[in-house]
Amino acid sequence: MSIETEKLVVSMIVDNSYTIKSLGFCDRLNQFLVSLKTFIDDDQVQTRIDLSIELFNGLTSKTLKSFDEKAFEPSIECNGFPLMDRAITKTMTDLGNHIKTLEASGQKMYKPWFVIVSSGLSYDSLAAFKDKTVMEQVNQLTIFPFLMDDTFLDENLTPMNRLKPFMVIKEHQMDSLFQWLKTMMKERVSKPSTEKMRLDKDALKDWIYL
Repeated sequence: MSIETEKLVVSMIVDNSYTIKSLGFCDRLNQFLVSLKTFIDDDQVQTRIDLSIELFNGLTSKTLKSFDEKAFEPSIECNGFPLMDRAITKTMTDLGNHIKTLEASGQKMYKPWFVIVSSGLSYDSLAAFKDKTVMEQVNQLTIFPFLMDDTFLDENLTPMNRLKPFMVIKEHQMDSLFQWLKTMMKERVSKPSTEKMRLDKDALKDWIYL
């Protein structure tokens, strides 16, 4: 089987809460999304990678980019409430539906990715992690959780941190996060799904606290 037939599905939650604004990170977050859009806009990338991006929006979550959309507007406001449980529940629902659609069409896939970029604050407890169905789904994913700041890690995010410890970004280097994600995604789709990827700590040491 040619690897060109395999697709990487990536679900991402990006924290655009008022906390990000108060920390002064909103411009960095917008630039991160601009860079991500430039990467995803490439036709060859779109044939290999399906990306969705979920944001906070008041007391709900908001889809900035769905799997089926080729383009999205990267300019966002940082004024939502950090309700991570609602965002995770919505993301897992959308991801599950998309995977079913791809499977029904006979599409071959890599192990899906789940990327979280968080301020470290969540107003709601992660009830989704007590849902057996959700946890069965989460356990089938490759998870990359990041914190934009080392100021705090809310107790409500403890279940996520236990499952996969958050990686704290040094000095809020959002461009380094984008470059790493871009490199990792390109590397993943360059190899067959039967070949495992290793997390290179040397590629993280300059911008992640290890």
